[in-house]
Amino acid sequence: MNKVIIENLPLISENAAYRNRNYSGMKGRKSTLDATMLKNQIGWEIKTQCPGISPDGEKDFEIHLEITFPDKRKRDISNYEKLIFDSMIGIVFSDDRQISFHTNRRKFGKKWKLIIQWE
Repeated sequence: MNKVIIENLPLISENAAYRNRNYSGMKGRKSTLDATMLKNQIGWEIKTQCPGISPDGEKDFEIHLEITFPDKRKRDISNYEKLIFDSMIGIVFSDDRQISFHTNRRKFGKKWKLIIQWE
């Protein structure tokens, strides 16, 4: 099982990470600049903590997320997983459709902390 721990990196929810677009007849969702930067930071942390990792395009993955929030505001933890999964594309797996099972755990502490485990 691989494990990555990222501390002091404020996460943003899916609601803030993606914007609807409708121009030139094209509809869809576009990643905001903050989301793009955050995905790159998470991806860099995965590469740094798991050197030599390469995407496996064949197998299914089980992913376990644990997010520690710095305050006790009400948050929907499922709004954070898409950004995290998107940051793993091309590093851990080829497509997030390879995720066959995932769990989320919310905790409260003094600072942001993200633990990602996969097998």
